[in-house]
Amino acid sequence: MPAFRVEVSGVWRDLALLTDAPQSQVFTVAAPGPASAQVAAAQLFGGEAARRRCVALPGPEARVLGDAAL
Repeated sequence: MPAFRVEVSGVWRDLALLTDAPQSQVFTVAAPGPASAQVAAAQLFGGEAARRRCVALPGPEARVLGDAAL
């Protein structure tokens, strides 16, 4: 499967502090196509939020920056 670089932007809600913070991260994911890469990156974005004890609010935007082939 090809690798894609995907930028995901959204909002993380910190439940302890009751604050919302905009976040943007770039992930490299292997997927059969760009649409699948966007879905995978959005899931990774949610996982990163959870790891930091935040909640990723619905509707993150994911856009493929290009393939990561070197």
